[in-house]
Amino acid sequence: MRYLTQCAVRELLRRKTGTLITVFGYAVAVVVFVVFSNILVHSNKTTGEILKHTGTHFMAIIPGCGRKNCGVTLRNFNEGLEINGIQTLLISEKMVAHMKKLPEIKDAAIFLAFRMYDSLSQSFFTIGGFDPGNDYVVSTTCCAAGDVIAGRFLTSIDTNAVLLHENYARMKRYGVHDSVKISGIPCIVVGIINPGIRPAQADVYVNLPYARKLIKKRLHGSSLAAKGNALLVETASSLLHEKAFTYLKKEGFTLSTYKCYKPAAKVIGLNEKSAWLLIILIIAGVILFAVKSQLSSVLERIRELAVLRAIGWSGRHIVQLIVTESVIQAICGCIVGAVLSACVLAGVSGTMIGGNALFPETMPVFTFILISVIIVICGGVIAGVIPAVYAIQRKPSVVFHTL
Repeated sequence: MRYLTQCAVRELLRRKTGTLITVFGYAVAVVVFVVFSNILVHSNKTTGEILKHTGTHFMAIIPGCGRKNCGVTLRNFNEGLEINGIQTLLISEKMVAHMKKLPEIKDAAIFLAFRMYDSLSQSFFTIGGFDPGNDYVVSTTCCAAGDVIAGRFLTSIDTNAVLLHENYARMKRYGVHDSVKISGIPCIVVGIINPGIRPAQADVYVNLPYARKLIKKRLHGSSLAAKGNALLVETASSLLHEKAFTYLKKEGFTLSTYKCYKPAAKVIGLNEKSAWLLIILIIAGVILFAVKSQLSSVLERIRELAVLRAIGWSGRHIVQLIVTESVIQAICGCIVGAVLSACVLAGVSGTMIGGNALFPETMPVFTFILISVIIVICGGVIAGVIPAVYAIQRKPSVVFHTL
């Protein structure tokens, strides 16, 4: 075996250009595999987290059975616990505590909406009570500080302070610091917001405890303590969205959500599969190139190989020689590729992309280098076997006959 290795090395040194090109091809395969694999791992982790939480928020309500029987006694039957034009039943905050215990639910909060009649303008408006201290599920289903276009956002300690929806403020010509009367109580407009198309909408937004106080004045002896008429829910993942839906529907809820959770759940992993396919095609291309290069070398030396067989070399020895040449080139390519890969990844390690550090972990780098070395060496064996089989099938007598 040692003699075969020496012969293989001499032959490779004799064909320096071809050897260097093949080694470079193997090195490129290693670099491509290691760098792209690490990028895919990081990208899949980051993108997966984003997609898992795309469209995972929704609002759940229990539709009422008429204006006169929704769990409260109204002073004005034209008013009521109404959300998006639908009369709703009250929901206890105990339901929120129960929802948070479910593995499908990441967070939940209560929301209280009420349709009021303004006798001064003789028009209706909707007041919405929420918890400003919850900046997770409330911010994705109701409103957030980033929605403020004038003034400021509510705080948990605000009293007689309100936020106005931009459309309502423009229609009524209200501005920041203006005073509005709700249930006969003067309230100060501290901010104007445009929350977009979130499920929980209102014309006037207030703290949840303050909303209960204002709405109670429109009722006859009904208690709103620890109650609301909508659940704001954030599921743990878009993949668990349907499971959460099924549970709530069994409890009598109807849901208002974003439909983007469906394509988000489906697309998870598709980009990764496409990129892995590209890597496989590149490696396959490199192996095919190595086969072609090794085959060309065999064709150039077909007469020399015939001479070796004529002086006593067996077909097995010929195969071992050609495969050894191919494996040596693959090993050299792996060494060069591994060094280049480590340098490339070290150069970009810690680079911030989308607020995330690129390649914060070093273990996957060495793992992928090891995997790429194994793949490339196996490819080198394949690249050597095919030309070797071709070489031993050519009988020396036939080769000499063509001289």
